[in-house]
Amino acid sequence: MARQVGPSRAVERGLPVSGNIVLPRDRREKYGSGELINQLPAFVLCGWHLPTPEYRSCAIAPAAFEPERHSFRKLDLNGPGGMQWFELHRPDLIMDGRDVLRLNVYLTRDVDFTTIWYGLIDPLIAEARLGIGDDRDLDLAQLYETILFRGDIGDASFGASVLKAIRVTRMAPALLQLSDEHGLECQPLDVARDGRETEA
Repeated sequence: MARQVGPSRAVERGLPVSGNIVLPRDRREKYGSGELINQLPAFVLCGWHLPTPEYRSCAIAPAAFEPERHSFRKLDLNGPGGMQWFELHRPDLIMDGRDVLRLNVYLTRDVDFTTIWYGLIDPLIAEARLGIGDDRDLDLAQLYETILFRGDIGDASFGASVLKAIRVTRMAPALLQLSDEHGLECQPLDVARDGRETEA
């Protein structure tokens, strides 16, 4: 049986203690009651022992969801109310900065409320860039935008499950282009990049 850490040692080491809680009957019989019981390490009262690789204190909150840990990079955009913007990054492709004509997986965070979609970062700006803002037959949001998830993501575990379920890594980034010869077309990012360099 692993050695348990006493209350004073737990406080010194910064381990979570139980606080003012009501113990089950079997725990009261084992540990007693009074001020001392409120300083016992939380993992002792929950039946955990150190050291174990599975140790999780019942007092530790789940880790918060951070898009940067899942291949997203934060964009230099500030939305209303402190909204944060992210774009899925592909290290095997050249993706310098943000491109309003780039189709990709984007993510916004307003506290915990999260929206994930495949499409353009802003269809209206893209239409203006292509010079088709007055063409009512070409609605880029309707043509190219797909909402993948919309809802609250509070902890990292649920966030990872959402990203796995919608398979964001299988969605290839692409680039919108408009030419007299082909009209509006969508090309894979690597092909579109080569075309731009050739024209230059």
